[in-house]
Amino acid sequence: MPRPDKHQPQEVSSKQPCPVLRPLPSLSAAPTRRRTIDPRFDRAFGHYNPDLFQKSFTFLDDLQQQERATLARELAECKDSRRQEELKRLLARIKSKDQQRAKEERRKTLVKEWRKTESELVRDGRKRPFYLKERDVKKLEVMDEFKRLRERNPDVDIDKVVEKKRKRKAAKQHRDLPFRAASE
Repeated sequence: MPRPDKHQPQEVSSKQPCPVLRPLPSLSAAPTRRRTIDPRFDRAFGHYNPDLFQKSFTFLDDLQQQERATLARELAECKDSRRQEELKRLLARIKSKDQQRAKEERRKTLVKEWRKTESELVRDGRKRPFYLKERDVKKLEVMDEFKRLRERNPDVDIDKVVEKKRKRKAAKQHRDLPFRAASE
């Protein structure tokens, strides 16, 4: 008789009567584990409302500002160069998150204002309903950015700013192109 492989099912003799209650190897070997529940996808936890979430957890912004102040103080007092680099990285991360949050808030307010004016025009019957695409929202953001730039510095030449942005973007795209040999 050939030796059974460890991956093959176990052969039991049919000549022996089997017991009434057989132990099942798959259930007896593994301990019972609780099924984990992800609240993001379970209906029992309700629907996600970003505005309500933001309002409920505003205290986290205050805690983050306190953390930023603590890190800045620690950075000023720190002598170890490795620790300084780590603290600088943490501060930059917090600053980046704040900027991203502010950008999202500006975006939401822009879209809200646009929808409000649009709904008033539709209600008055002067216009048919129109829904913003992502591209249109980006145009609104750019227009708002230039408007705010003009408010901060009335002397600024918008054309120069736009040209600088275009050049910077072109340089990034050029960098990403595959390298070609000079002989070609």
